[in-house]
Amino acid sequence: MIKLLLTFSLCYLTFFHGVNASGANVPVPDDTVGERVRPELAPLGTRFRAFTVFSGISLEAVRRENIYSQDENQVDDTVTIVKPKLALRSNWSRHAMLVSAEADVGRYVNNSAENYDDTRLSASGLITVSRNSGFRLSGRLASLHEDRFSADNRQGIAPTLYDQSAVSVGYQHERGRLTLQLDVAFTATDFDDVAGLAGTIDNDDRDRDRAEVNFQNSYNLTPEFQVFTRGTLTSVDYTEPSDQININRSSSGHEVAIGATFDPTPLTQLDAYVGYVVRDYDDQQLDDIESTVFGATLTWRVSGLTTVTAAASRNIEETALVGAAGAVATRVDVGVDHELLRNLLLHASVYKRETEFSGLERKDSDRGTRLAARYFMNRRFTIELEYDSQERDFRFLQTPQNGFDTGNFALRITGTH
Repeated sequence: MIKLLLTFSLCYLTFFHGVNASGANVPVPDDTVGERVRPELAPLGTRFRAFTVFSGISLEAVRRENIYSQDENQVDDTVTIVKPKLALRSNWSRHAMLVSAEADVGRYVNNSAENYDDTRLSASGLITVSRNSGFRLSGRLASLHEDRFSADNRQGIAPTLYDQSAVSVGYQHERGRLTLQLDVAFTATDFDDVAGLAGTIDNDDRDRDRAEVNFQNSYNLTPEFQVFTRGTLTSVDYTEPSDQININRSSSGHEVAIGATFDPTPLTQLDAYVGYVVRDYDDQQLDDIESTVFGATLTWRVSGLTTVTAAASRNIEETALVGAAGAVATRVDVGVDHELLRNLLLHASVYKRETEFSGLERKDSDRGTRLAARYFMNRRFTIELEYDSQERDFRFLQTPQNGFDTGNFALRITGTH
């Protein structure tokens, strides 16, 4: 049904918004509906010396179906969420800096054990060395909770909490049509233990440090056609020498890829790459992973009012499932954004994801749908309605296929300054 509605909507928008009353072609902007800057609706912030300060708060009421993501004994509940945010942006002429702090506080009506208090502090900056080169820096500190829908969820009485810190440094240099980029990133993730029905669940075997070095060189064949090659070195070090079944999932690996960014037509843009990744695990009990990886995003500006986006990707991911080395995740997304009015945006999207766990005879199949509408009352206030649903089917060893589904309906009011 969703696919039929999307197809009908796309045909309607193409035929009725792609031409004007006289039959002439309507000029299509270069940006997308989601990226478009709307100066009359954008928050102005407050000037403070060489900076602009932005502040905001979002109040949200969400009706959640199957809050524990279970196939049996499903529980529904309502959660109220408060999201304050503060950002500081520099107005320097040469360099740039952005610092932001935000929180995500959720309170359930009937299941208080699911309450959470997430916080995030981030900073990013650009140091301009010359007209053609510069450094990028970023850092992030976060205290978060793990979503119950995650395949790694160990079914604690309360959600699993974890802290994450990340820092990255990058350098970019342009010389004619050639652009060279070097990025170094480090991420540390620390999971808290959580109470379970049979006692405390030890999550120390999930704590890990990830280091990554990425080098990319790009060449502009034409202003609309860029090709690139990329090489990545990755090291994942688990702080515990072994997990619950005495397996060490630390690993090292590398990836090589080639890709391009170009405009197949004046109304479409394609970003795509394909590569090969190798992941070697320290423990001989785990099979090494070798796989083709890819990523592609096709953007179609149907008209100045409508944008269609399709994306596909395959990557290697970490997993906390006992006995699994890693996961090969393949995902496809299709979405439509439409500007019904200058201050009313509509969105519809679907996705499908397949996850295979190396070392385990388990395969997960996820599907999801999202429908949303955003209404800008003025530059200070917005109202949003959103519905999303997710389904998962999974098979482990020779057991019959299991599955469950979840759904959320949200009303959100956001005020910004």
